[in-house]
Amino acid sequence: RREKTRQANSLEDLLEEEESASLSAAAVEGAGGSHWPAFVFDVFHMAELPSGGASFPNRSLRSQLAAAAAARQGEGKEFFLYSGASGAPHPSKASSGGADSHFAHSRALGIADGVGEWEWKFGVNARDFADELMAGCGEGVRQLRSSGASGLARECARHAMRTGYDVATSFGSSTALVAALGQTPGRPGELGVANIGDSSLVQLRRREAIGGGDRQQQPPSAQSAPPAAAACSAARPSEPQGSPAAGGGAAEAGPFCCMARTREQQHAFNCPYQLARFPQPADYPELLRQGKDKLVRTVQRCAASAKLDTPDDAEVYTFCVQEGDLLVLGTDGVFDNLYIHEVFQIASQASSPVVSSGKRVMPTEPARIATAITRAAFHRSLDRDARTPFGDNARKAGMYHRGGKMDDITCVCAWVMDVEATSLLLRS
Repeated sequence: RREKTRQANSLEDLLEEEESASLSAAAVEGAGGSHWPAFVFDVFHMAELPSGGASFPNRSLRSQLAAAAAARQGEGKEFFLYSGASGAPHPSKASSGGADSHFAHSRALGIADGVGEWEWKFGVNARDFADELMAGCGEGVRQLRSSGASGLARECARHAMRTGYDVATSFGSSTALVAALGQTPGRPGELGVANIGDSSLVQLRRREAIGGGDRQQQPPSAQSAPPAAAACSAARPSEPQGSPAAGGGAAEAGPFCCMARTREQQHAFNCPYQLARFPQPADYPELLRQGKDKLVRTVQRCAASAKLDTPDDAEVYTFCVQEGDLLVLGTDGVFDNLYIHEVFQIASQASSPVVSSGKRVMPTEPARIATAITRAAFHRSLDRDARTPFGDNARKAGMYHRGGKMDDITCVCAWVMDVEATSLLLRS
């Protein structure tokens, strides 16, 4: 309840800032000509994020490093994910906090977008299933880590997703995306990703760092489950893709290159793949006692013909990461409203943990980046005239949509950092 209250207060703050920004002539012009209200970029200049400003509690670099060091295996090079998250529920869900969820571990991250229809149509809390799914994914990562078992990065991600799905008992459905560093000895720079649905992960790297990692990056159009031997084949990074936002031309990439991006999984336009837990016949008497007759009738009518998506249907990837890379994970509330070049533009305000000389420095807190992206997506979602990726995709599907798309918005950002190098940095 306290977390939902924090989220409701954060949404009220956003709405107040949005109203203030719309009345003010002051706006921030970023790379590529896009204009954002000042409150989008203010988070990069505050001494501290305001209470509730990031929507979720976020741990410091020191505490996340301590967790990574405690779980370290062996003496070789090892990366960890310094992460932070932010979110804003759909305005109509401010009291409940929305149906998105996420988890963060020193070696893995995940986001989920619960399906709100369960709540307004059947009276079932739409977030419970997403929360249990993400908590279970985190537990799956911890199980793998404590077992000491080696494994390909993409299989670590799929194992985490499968564990989350197996332990979730609440009724509901949700998309899910899990990213996990692999556990293969001598290969610290492999990030496995399992994605089911329309959330996305974007891997960004500063231009001066291209080619500076242990191996070159595979192309963003990587095939599902690439052979292990070719998991990190050499390739050129891609420029940002997508149409420009309304009011501006195509943006330059700025200091970042997009090294890789996941694809959305859709059965049809706006019908993403989802993991689901449906009531079974043994559950019907209790549901009927609770007055959920409509849910029981719907399940009974559809049970015979329904084909549920499972973790085995997830698309899996292996991305090669290096120290200083920035990972941006977002539910569809982010990427339906923001083009990739706009995410670049916002991320360009951040300081990387590795500068061009190879020197390590204190990076911008990832929670600040996630908060700025969340605020930009929220601002765009309220714009009735904006051009958006969702509108572009609607046109491709022969449909019409104008303006932003109001939705739950969750963003998780993470710097890829070296355990030993970060320890030395914090001691210096």
